[in-house]
Amino acid sequence: MLGIVFFYFIVFILGNNTRCYFRNVFGIPCPGCGLSRAFTSFFNGDFIGAIHYHPLFIIPIIVFIVVIFKNNKYINQLYKSNKFWNIVCIILIGTWIIRMIILFPNKEPLRFYQDGFFPRIINIIK
Repeated sequence: MLGIVFFYFIVFILGNNTRCYFRNVFGIPCPGCGLSRAFTSFFNGDFIGAIHYHPLFIIPIIVFIVVIFKNNKYINQLYKSNKFWNIVCIILIGTWIIRMIILFPNKEPLRFYQDGFFPRIINIIK
């Protein structure tokens, strides 16, 4: 609970210029950065734009379906499978690393956030 209070205190100090708390604190985009824009693009019929903002935007939908229908006999096997969850995490982290190499720090949605908590601390120390 103390960690949550500290976290929201940091966000309060920094303001809410970005919705991503990870980015607010560390200054770097999280593995899910771009998902909101990807879904917006997808629902507006812009599939290419959705892939640009986050190439794995379909993964949260799959995970959501697995969690919602976990009582189904077949989906329950997937839900209880450590292999499934490990693969999802590896794909998400791997894609994040590749996107960071290709797009970071100057291209949306993976821009560096200089007003983040730790970037500010590092600038003060310098």
